[in-house]
Amino acid sequence: MFMGAALLWAISDLKARAPIIVWNGLVRMVGFITVAYAVSLGLAPMIFVIISVMDLITALVYIIGSMRVSELPFKSVFLGKTQ
Repeated sequence: MFMGAALLWAISDLKARAPIIVWNGLVRMVGFITVAYAVSLGLAPMIFVIISVMDLITALVYIIGSMRVSELPFKSVFLGKTQ
């Protein structure tokens, strides 16, 4: 719930708060990697990977979209340097 509120707050000034959205995307990517790893170990059913692909797509949209809108390179947005 907090992440949703943070995203809504971040879009009000996207150029200055792009790092928040990028980090949300990175967290979603880590979630996908964790699920994929759990499936490879046999700890989760394969359907979980298919479901978590939606998170991976969302993560890519967040990261690429934030970089395009803010017109900043990934390194700057990753480190929180928007100015």
